[in-house]
Amino acid sequence: MKPFKICAALLLMLMVFVLLAACAGQQSTLPPPDTSTPELERTVTVQVAVENLRATPNGSKVGETTSGSEHVFVERRGNWVQVKEGVRDDVWIWAPSVGFHKVNPLAVSTWIGGGQPQTVDSLTSIVGLPDEVEQLGGELYLYRYLNQHADREGTLFGTSSFNVVELIVDRVSREVLGLEMELPPFSGSAKELLRAVGLPEVRSTKTNFEHALYMNKFSGISKLEFTFVAGDFNKIQLLTAQRYASDAFANALISSEKKIVHEGNQLMLSMEVTSTSGEYAFAALDIDVELVEGDRKLGMWTLSNLNVRIEPGERELVYEALPLSDAGIDVNRVAARAEIVGAVTVPAGVVSQP
Repeated sequence: MKPFKICAALLLMLMVFVLLAACAGQQSTLPPPDTSTPELERTVTVQVAVENLRATPNGSKVGETTSGSEHVFVERRGNWVQVKEGVRDDVWIWAPSVGFHKVNPLAVSTWIGGGQPQTVDSLTSIVGLPDEVEQLGGELYLYRYLNQHADREGTLFGTSSFNVVELIVDRVSREVLGLEMELPPFSGSAKELLRAVGLPEVRSTKTNFEHALYMNKFSGISKLEFTFVAGDFNKIQLLTAQRYASDAFANALISSEKKIVHEGNQLMLSMEVTSTSGEYAFAALDIDVELVEGDRKLGMWTLSNLNVRIEPGERELVYEALPLSDAGIDVNRVAARAEIVGAVTVPAGVVSQP
């Protein structure tokens, strides 16, 4: 073979080699095949001989299931579990029949905890998401659970022992801070209701024709109160409980430099509030305000659930609109009396740095 043909052949072989190497390099940079498996659906297994399937919690029967049958879990709501059955995903089964512990609907510990606080995460795993949510001030929310909707049959716990539960939930600590439960009403004495809610029988701190009050008698609960129906001790219409003392703000919050600010045609209350507490934070303040212009009283108002949260040692500026325009008012002659009359006690969080 002639020299130039040898060189050409060698050059061709070199080009092929480079091309193959380049292709190999490209192949090596391709993403690996997806070998991951989709998240497995959670299932529950029937642990009784025969159990009914229902259209709603404690509602009308739509079928039956037997021991050992598996059903895809959707959610739990109290003593009922929503499962998938064939093409339907709105079928309900009695929770204890598929391995869940039965929940006492009146137990205070179910809703706000006992020695350990109830968190919103563990709460919703037991009773599901609330039916209604209302935003309060200072990162607090009102969770409302309806035991029976007006537009459907069935009850959340399979019992009509309560109508509505309202909880105050702290978004920062995620603790459930308070409970208010409307009863149908409960027919029985306060002692009988104490047994029903899972608390020991104790003497009340105060009992009159309106309520039975228990202060610092139970672990993790600063206040428990039963409200009677028109003074009838054997009919109780409301159960309330609080985890932390509701009056702690009275000795911890100090207000100063109260003044009225003219903004547009609106009057604004400007007030500095300082917390001297070393243990708790305070949120959703209620403030009574009275305005006078010289000898003329302009009015009294309560500003409720203000969007304020004050950590230990912090100072916050409350700056809120008053329901009064500046028409015909000499702002320079207006004096304000403002007093904090309520605040929700919450666990202290991270103190913000200046």
